[in-house]
Formats: sequence, structure tokens, C-alpha cells
Amino acid sequence: HEGGAFSGAKKEGKPGKIELAQHGTLFLDEISELPYQAQGKFLRVLQEREVERLGGTGCKNVDIRIVAATNRDLKTLVQEGKFRQDLFYRLYVFDLKIPSLRQRKEDILPLAYYFIQYFNDRLGRDVKKIDATLQEWLLSQDWPGNVRELKALIERGMNIVDGNVLSMDALYISPSHYTNQLEKEHEPLHSLEEEVRKAEINAIQRALEEADGDRTKAAQKLNIHIASLYRKIAKYKLK
Repeated sequence: HEGGAFSGAKKEGKPGKIELAQHGTLFLDEISELPYQAQGKFLRVLQEREVERLGGTGCKNVDIRIVAATNRDLKTLVQEGKFRQDLFYRLYVFDLKIPSLRQRKEDILPLAYYFIQYFNDRLGRDVKKIDATLQEWLLSQDWPGNVRELKALIERGMNIVDGNVLSMDALYISPSHYTNQLEKEHEPLHSLEEEVRKAEINAIQRALEEADGDRTKAAQKLNIHIASLYRKIAKYKLK
């Protein structure tokens, strides 16, 4: 904003994130959540390569590279009218798909140790090791929340741990939130209807995950019509 643009504004003004990224890279996380009205304004920035400060009378040229991330299928959002098609194609220059954490188990422990070092520095801890039981448990999980879930779990333990070894005790793991894979295999059998429901949900979620959220490809993997997939997604209230 420019100086005096609104009550409480700095007299000298303040550059925005786009200006601060001049001649560099601006990372936009969860681009799919950008409000529809703001998408048009952002598209103009990309097309015209200029920004206008709040309260300003002129435009400033910008030269930036955009890296955007999302865990949703933008093509589907475009079809649903929730994401601008012109902005999608402006951003869709190079596409990098990152598999979910459960599809790359080999990354779990390196990431866990990375977060341990991160919180060692932030919290003044000196944790050096994850004990064997916790390592086995971490590798057994599906991690529906992906890396964010793993980071939050490690942060919890790092706030509680006493000593230099992170263990199950420090995490206060609740079975209701984190079910061990072995426990899943020994769940009691439910009614046929319930078992079919669970199997369908699991199959749909896996197909969507493997298709990177592309519902057409997911329907092909499941060998069902796309309309049937949409009905089942609505029926089971899946995202």
C-alpha cells in the first residue's frame, strides 16, 4: 500500500509480497483456495506484469516467477466453475505431481528427522534419535494428512520429550486418531453392506489419489462411468 492509504497505514507505504519477490520466485500454497474475484486480479498481474498499490495512482512493473501448489484437482474446479480457466492455463506451464506420503514410505523417516532438527533449533531441544518402536509405527501409518500431519506429530513430541530419544510415550498417541495397521487388520467383521461401503470408499480414494485427483482417470481405473463416480463421491461425501 501507499502511505496514508488507510487508517493505520505506514507513512512510507509498504510493498506487497509480489513486489518483494521482484526478480525472484513467489510460492503460492493452496492456490485453489484463492477467491474467484481475486483470481481475476492475479491473472492481470501475470498478464500485464505489473501491480498497483492500494491508494496508489500508478503501476509498478514486476518480474517474478510463480510456483503454485494445491492438493486439489484444478481441472475439476475449472469444470465446476470454481477456478478460472484462463488463470489455470497461465499457471499450467510445468506440472510436478508429488505422490502422497503413504506412496513413498522411504521418505517418512528422513522427513521425521528433518522435523526433529527443525524443532531442535526452534525449541532448544537436543533430540538425536527416534526409537525402534516409534520408527516401526511411523512406517505403518497411512498419513491421510501427508507431510503436514507428520510435522504436527513430531512437533507434539518435541514439546513433550524429556531426553534425546523420541519415543511413543512422548507423542501421547491416541488410538482414536492414529490406528496401527496391525489393529486395522484385526477389526471385527461388520455387515456386508458396511464392508462394501468401506471397500468402495477405499477404492475410490485410492483411484483418485493415483489419478492425482483427475476424476475421469479415476473412473477409468475403477472401470465405471464418470457419472457413477460422481454419484458415489456425493453419496459418501468424499472430497
